Amino acid sequence: MEFTFSDIIAILALFSGIGVPIYIADRLQNKFLKNTNLKTYHVKLLDDIFLDYKNFIEELFKGNYNKRDITSKFKMFTIRFASIDYQNRERFKISQKLQPINRQLQMFVTSCNEYNTTQTTGKVKFNNPSKSQMEIFYSLLIKTNGDIIFSLHK
Repeated sequence: MEFTFSDIIAILALFSGIGVPIYIADRLQNKFLKNTNLKTYHVKLLDDIFLDYKNFIEELFKGNYNKRDITSKFKMFTIRFASIDYQNRERFKISQKLQPINRQLQMFVTSCNEYNTTQTTGKVKFNNPSKSQMEIFYSLLIKTNGDIIFSLHK
């Protein structure tokens, strides 16, 4: 069997007509799935952090932490939020940040009279005005988290 030049061109056209779209579809699908999986993982990290944060706030309001516990918890959340903020900026080009709000809440808590007048090993009991202010910071943190998740799904 002999192939003429026009036969070779027809075969190449057939392969390119079928192969190129399949290749493009495969590459786009893999890129989309990879990006979707990364976003899903990132949202799961946010959910985990905010579940822990919710528990922290609830226990803080109940007065179940001493000063050392509070400092330790805020340090842990500082590390986690800084990491999330970095990933948001680098991977997803999201400029909203969680850590500054966490830091504002930390500064408020540690400057409260209730915190500063309690002995290091004693449980810190916050009054209602302090709790109300903490709720404002916490709700701002939740709102910002919602904005970030919305941005991830654009």
